[in-house]
Amino acid sequence: MSLRAVAAVSVLVCAAAVLGHGVARGATAAAVAAATFRDPANDVRAADIDLRSISVGKRNGALVVRFTVRGPITDNVSYTASVRSGAGSWALVARRGGGVDSFLLYDLTLGRTTSVNGAIEGRTATVTAPIEALGGQTNATLGRVGAYFRAEPVAGRIGDADRAANVGPTVWFCLTDRRPRPQWGPCIWPGQVRSAAR
Repeated sequence: MSLRAVAAVSVLVCAAAVLGHGVARGATAAAVAAATFRDPANDVRAADIDLRSISVGKRNGALVVRFTVRGPITDNVSYTASVRSGAGSWALVARRGGGVDSFLLYDLTLGRTTSVNGAIEGRTATVTAPIEALGGQTNATLGRVGAYFRAEPVAGRIGDADRAANVGPTVWFCLTDRRPRPQWGPCIWPGQVRSAAR
């Protein structure tokens, strides 16, 4: 085989390896969808307080909670996901006050507060917290969390708060899709949507 032919084969092998790695990485990132809890509309008057759905999932080594409300998010509002796993409890908070957005992780066991990533846009607020900050867990070991949620006015804004998944048995969000699926009580699996009982 000529040197030119060897070089051509080497280029093709390298290209295939790079392409395969990219496809595998994309498949891994898209492999597990979030689990979603749907809340009834019109629980409260304010459209940006009225929770419609909350999704919980894992992405790139982080726990991601996304709140969706009935109307565009305005100002002086806070969204909280209270989660627990194992012996630990945390609160993931997205807040907009005075036109400024902030995103926080509260360790309710140790009394520690950490700034995390997030976004507020349109009708959604998202909080992204590193899984390693949840009691030293890893992407592999964090299989599910129990959670309930709250949206409320803050900074002097008047109005009612909306709560979701806080009545009845704990709602569990399974973050890793296992086959066969174990019987983990009222668990919402990745890609599933469960509506709150009225």
